[in-house]
Amino acid sequence: MRKFYKSIIEITVLSEDRPCEFNSLGDLTYLINDGPYSGEIVIKEEKVVSSQEMARLLMDQSSDPEFFNLDEDGKDLDEES
Repeated sequence: MRKFYKSIIEITVLSEDRPCEFNSLGDLTYLINDGPYSGEIVIKEEKVVSSQEMARLLMDQSSDPEFFNLDEDGKDLDEES
């Protein structure tokens, strides 16, 4: 049986000025690693979720359950054949 995980990650940014807007985690990574920000990443929560919950979570993020080869009900598309 496949396992799916939901992780909530908190990023704390310290800066001299108000943080600028960024469009992606890649931009933020650059600003922390090579730019003017100091940053800390902490995993706040991590849990195993069912395939049904994962399908719902993906749709809530405007992503397609097929990202993990699931249908909208969380059934594995490989097993439906």
